[in-house]
Amino acid sequence: MAKGGLTIAAGWGQARLTPQINYQVELRLFEATTSVELAAFDDAGFAEEMDRARDRGMAEGAYIVDHTVNLVTGVVGVLATAAAVAVIQPVLLPCLLLAAVPEAVTAVKMARRQYLAMLARITRRRRMWMLARLMANRHTAAEVRAYQMRDFLLTEYRRMMAVETGAHLRLVRSQTATRVVGTSVAGIATFGVYAVLGGLLLGGAVALAAAATALLALQSARSSLGVAVFATNSLYEDALYYQDYRDFIDRALARVPAAAGRSADGFDTIELDRVSLRYPDTDTPAVDEVSLTVRRGQVVALVGENGSGKTTLAKLIAGLYRPTSGVIRWDGTDTAELDPGATGAQVAVMTQDWWKFPFTAGQNIRIGRHDRPSDQAGPSLEDAARAAAAHDMIEGLPFGYDTLLDREFKDGHDLSGGQWQRLVAARGLYRDARLLICDEPSAALDARAEHALFQHLRRRPDRAVVLITHRLANVRHADQIYVMDRGRLIQAGTHDELIVRDGLYRELFDLQASGYLDRESDVSGAQNPA
Repeated sequence: MAKGGLTIAAGWGQARLTPQINYQVELRLFEATTSVELAAFDDAGFAEEMDRARDRGMAEGAYIVDHTVNLVTGVVGVLATAAAVAVIQPVLLPCLLLAAVPEAVTAVKMARRQYLAMLARITRRRRMWMLARLMANRHTAAEVRAYQMRDFLLTEYRRMMAVETGAHLRLVRSQTATRVVGTSVAGIATFGVYAVLGGLLLGGAVALAAAATALLALQSARSSLGVAVFATNSLYEDALYYQDYRDFIDRALARVPAAAGRSADGFDTIELDRVSLRYPDTDTPAVDEVSLTVRRGQVVALVGENGSGKTTLAKLIAGLYRPTSGVIRWDGTDTAELDPGATGAQVAVMTQDWWKFPFTAGQNIRIGRHDRPSDQAGPSLEDAARAAAAHDMIEGLPFGYDTLLDREFKDGHDLSGGQWQRLVAARGLYRDARLLICDEPSAALDARAEHALFQHLRRRPDRAVVLITHRLANVRHADQIYVMDRGRLIQAGTHDELIVRDGLYRELFDLQASGYLDRESDVSGAQNPA
């Protein structure tokens, strides 16, 4: 009766604890992943640990509770029957415990081998997950078909699967050999226990009735001991994976920027003094000793060819990365001494690599400043949308600003690339920040929407704008243009100053201008034939 009551209580406890533990473990992981510095995600080791923590480590917290309860249940069963065995014949009790040792050792060895095999296979398994996502994803389906990538992806998947299957079979063979040896030794040890009982019976040390009772007790104890051994093995295995989770949390917390520091309510100037940034596992710096100044009220343009370091430099200015050398100052104060949350609140970023958040159109804009109090000044959703030429587009959606932008949900809707970029621009404008980073903000916009956006960007004297664009016609009115090449700053000046010099800016500008001039010549030639 006591054992039955304990089992019911254990089930009740498990049912209550499991969802709470799952919630806390998941919440702690996501609190860590959303607070680490951006540079952490450029570290392949960090990404691999994060995948391991999410794959198995995050689920092990609840499993530990389940298996602990099973262990307690097994131990209670063993103790209950061990008391009877000890009363009948004390010598049987150590024999019973010794008989369980081979099974326990076997289980621990198998769990250890399983864990080590997982560590060796994690990179391959991550690639298989990546291939699986490519082949079963609505967002990749069109391109997979357009380029007829089916055979290529399946071939890659089969190749990885063949290697993975081979590794799995090797693990199974080694575990089977261990299991055979362990089971054989455990069988011999169990036979020994019964042999001892038989010897005691034949020697007259135990009466026949007592021996029958002892036999039943031994069988019950062995069953409970098996539960306890299995739970102990499971706990050992859980602990290995859960330790991955804990190690990742510790590593993530070590990469969280310190919250302490002086508050920053804004700036008049941002100065970069010989700033450099080198990504992990790279020999060449992405930004190499760049010095420049951004002043409030100015539009500053970063110009250069692909890979010149423009985007990385913009992220440094925005505070998304910390420089590996050099200093960034806000009004003369090193940003390392400022509260990162306070400085981040002064920055808005419009990026060319936007994410399609599965929220409503209104929420996609509002997340630009979701914590703005109702009594605080700032543009409304509609104001921001109009400034980005997105209002009419949103009003044309089935539910206007309440339209869910994800076709994977009921009543969901999708936007074109240009429409999404308008929405992203509206989000950045709704943030109403002192520093606005625009990284190719019009790459997917039509000419009318692009004109409206750049007209708006030039209207705010209280805001600094850092503009990155390959369309050099849009930087002609910038207050200062910085030209990047291979991570270095090679030219600086206004459009008029740079255009009279021989250099990369004039070369790029002339290349783009020649396309329009040639077209104008072709049109005038067609209208005025000789």
